[in-house]
Amino acid sequence: MFESNSELWANKIFGQADLNDKRRTKRLVKLTVDMADGAGKSVVRASKDPASIEGAYRFIENDNIDPKAIAQAGFDATAKDCAERRLILALEDTTGLSYTHDVCDELGNNPAGKNRAAKGRSLFQHSILAMDADTEKVIGLAHQQNYTRSELPQSLKNSGSARSRRTKEEKDSYRWEESSVSMYETFTRTDNIIHVCDREADSYEYMDQHLDSDRRFIIRCQHNRALQLEAHEENVKLKALIDFPHVAEHTLKIAQKGKGKTTKNRPARIANMGVSYHQVTFKRTHDADKNTRDEISLNLVVCRELDPQDEASRLCWFLYTNEPINSVAQAQKIVRYYELRWRIEDFHKTWKSDGTQVEKLRLGTRKNTERLSTILAFVAVRLMQLKEMAENTEEAKQQSCETMFTSLEWKMLWKESEKTKPPLEPPSLYWAYYALAKLGGWHDSKRTGKVGMKAIWAGWVDLMIMLKGYRLMAELDI
Repeated sequence: MFESNSELWANKIFGQADLNDKRRTKRLVKLTVDMADGAGKSVVRASKDPASIEGAYRFIENDNIDPKAIAQAGFDATAKDCAERRLILALEDTTGLSYTHDVCDELGNNPAGKNRAAKGRSLFQHSILAMDADTEKVIGLAHQQNYTRSELPQSLKNSGSARSRRTKEEKDSYRWEESSVSMYETFTRTDNIIHVCDREADSYEYMDQHLDSDRRFIIRCQHNRALQLEAHEENVKLKALIDFPHVAEHTLKIAQKGKGKTTKNRPARIANMGVSYHQVTFKRTHDADKNTRDEISLNLVVCRELDPQDEASRLCWFLYTNEPINSVAQAQKIVRYYELRWRIEDFHKTWKSDGTQVEKLRLGTRKNTERLSTILAFVAVRLMQLKEMAENTEEAKQQSCETMFTSLEWKMLWKESEKTKPPLEPPSLYWAYYALAKLGGWHDSKRTGKVGMKAIWAGWVDLMIMLKGYRLMAELDI
């Protein structure tokens, strides 16, 4: 749930941080408040006075402050919030923060080429975002690991088998294993967690590790393995299951996606999906760790588009899971949980471009960048929670806006939006959401009703400025 008071929120996230000095923890909270109130701004612009600017940079540049200690405080707060919930989805993905200035000297090799200025280098992160499976709302950042990609030895350069010849610890896939172990060192309760992962997690070692540790998971398949199906004498290739009969249908809303460097423009559409489920077994591959089990048995859910416009754009998910599936309803639930995985991508977008603008940081060292980017990662989660508040339209229409806004906040918003005297009873959360968006300059030009992160946050900032002015006038008794 979004906490409108930034000081209360910052104290909840970082108030218990162990930085070996209470003054550092106090400064961390103060810096977090400033960066939350001024999300998307530089440290100078977000700080409220010269003393705050000086204090912020002393904190950021203090090599005695471990970025991991900052992050751990936030992870602890998330773990505490998750402990009492029925079911948590641990949404996982990897991204990279790209930079072109001096910090690149500490960010390993440049896979794109020798010219640093042309492509830049990246500080990579594996993130785990905790979501409540019942409310489908983001709870917090459960774990995040920073790393860089080391340059290949000369003997492995220009080799088609270079990746397979790396040690286990050198592969990006190992970050998934490391992150799960680290996350479970923080969480006191783990039986209510399901890891939801994209195709990058389709690793024999990763699934074996989860099974050994009794961890629950849903992983989208990448490899076209030979599978032994129950009641089938011969092995079947994974992708052949796309032609098997479906037992249920599922409606999937596919969002519009603009053209990118490696992707074509994708218009929004409604996809009619067929769902089937199977019990499968597959053997350890020759390149897998020999210390893993000989074979793995899982449930497999197949969700594929029934009437695609063309085969090239046909959507198909093959989902491995160790969750029990004895009915159509259970299979459809697995599909829905994987459908929610895109929220980790939404987090990365909010963190990197639409919200906190973390890639615009111009700090000279990796550690300085990690200290501030860690703070901004939790700020990005807060921005997501603000945007989530009314995305369930029917529920939001029934809720009072005072579940998210104080009486003064919504009345100020009403006066600005409706230009009339506020009503005696608070309006709905649905009204407040769109009033806030319009205050931020949003117009439903595409007739979708969808509000972007930038608009909702711009509206929130404007509302906070209005409230600040109101309180200042009240203090001056004008």
